[in-house]
Amino acid sequence: MFNSRPIILAIGAVVLMVLMYLVVLMLAEKEEDLSIAETTAVDVRAPESGFSTENAAKWAELSINQLKDSVDLVENHEKKANFAHYLSNRYSGDDQIDSAAYFQGLAAESFPNEENLLDAGTEYFKAFGIAEDETTAIYLSRRSSEYLKKVLVLSPSHEGAKTMLAILAIASDDPQTGVTLLREVLAINPGNADALYNLGVAALQAGDFTTASQQFEKIVVLDSTQTRAYFYLALSYKELGRKEEARAMFEKVKELDSSPEVQADVDAYLDEIK
Repeated sequence: MFNSRPIILAIGAVVLMVLMYLVVLMLAEKEEDLSIAETTAVDVRAPESGFSTENAAKWAELSINQLKDSVDLVENHEKKANFAHYLSNRYSGDDQIDSAAYFQGLAAESFPNEENLLDAGTEYFKAFGIAEDETTAIYLSRRSSEYLKKVLVLSPSHEGAKTMLAILAIASDDPQTGVTLLREVLAINPGNADALYNLGVAALQAGDFTTASQQFEKIVVLDSTQTRAYFYLALSYKELGRKEEARAMFEKVKELDSSPEVQADVDAYLDEIK
């Protein structure tokens, strides 16, 4: 549903978007049928056995804390990272983004290559996007930033890492750093839709509707199916007093998304600019 509230919330929950060591510790443990001895045996051999189907089934019975202990038992750094990455994917598939971020962070710390660091930064970024309180959001943002900055040490022009760092900066108390990073991305790739979109949202947040409209105009030229870009472009035009253009963009949104919620939101804006 489109309304004015997404402008305020978009930066915290955009794109995609982010994690959590603290929440991992609070997750309820599953009931266990394995004895302590059986659990220890599985923990020790699972990472060394190539992640067999049999062992994977046993892992599914373990609690978060037991799995954390399992990872700690693996001495080989690359195997430890692979095991943690496997667990991260498992929790990501179960929509437990906070746990996925925690385990991906372990993978990055065990074997800090560019791929693992980027995955860790991305998972913490996703968890940040769904954080339910400010304290957690600040923690997740910091963790994501730490990994993404390490990616940039290895690959200074990495567009994805720079874009996520920019969004985190804009969502914090350092929006200008975020804008600078987005401009660096666009200097490398003028057609980067994520950078254009977030630069437009940052401009909306700052009340710079001219710059916002320019960014969203570029997006809809690149992809004429970007409903949200058309919506924000319409809002920008509306704020600039460009009523006819705003009306045309709102009508485009209605054309692209026929859901009752979107139709109702857009009709409310159309009524305002009659």
